[in-house]
Amino acid sequence: MKLMQKSTKKMAMDPGITMLQINLLDHIKDNPGIQFRDLCENFLLSPSSVSQLLDRLYEQGFIDREINPDDRRFMLISLTKKGEKTIEKLKKERLKMMSGIAKFMSAGDIEKMIEIHKNVLGRIERVI
Repeated sequence: MKLMQKSTKKMAMDPGITMLQINLLDHIKDNPGIQFRDLCENFLLSPSSVSQLLDRLYEQGFIDREINPDDRRFMLISLTKKGEKTIEKLKKERLKMMSGIAKFMSAGDIEKMIEIHKNVLGRIERVI
């Protein structure tokens, strides 16, 4: 996982972007219009930490923030075109890297790896 994170960070177009910011952008992409409080809950971070992360992403032009028209107390977060392009590039690079790794593995090894990942995720889900 650490090697994946290190290589993902190297692939980032902006050298100032952190792994946590990349994960946050990826989550926002999968959940457009997500609310601030949901990000705090999903990432198990304090509101001040999420606020600082979002401020940096906003300043870098990766996200937009807007007031929820249904309830002005809540802010909706979405990706900008720059944020979308950055995440898409990272996903393509990550897939290319994984494909390169998979070329050297047998079908049986790939199946074992998938099974191990499923087991780990299952155990994590039981804990959460």
